[in-house]
Amino acid sequence: MASPLREYVARLDSKKRITLRGARTEYYHVTEKKDGTIELSPWELVHCATWIWYIT
Repeated sequence: MASPLREYVARLDSKKRITLRGARTEYYHVTEKKDGTIELSPWELVHCATWIWYIT
């Protein structure tokens, strides 16, 4: 198992949010496990242009 890059204590604010310090990406995929652990995986959103072709 890899050693943690950084550890800190976080708490929920009044709106049930947690702030990530020095987050490297804007979006994360969150996985909540039965044992209470929460896993965050960075996500990169990709802009996709969609063309609609009308056939007449």
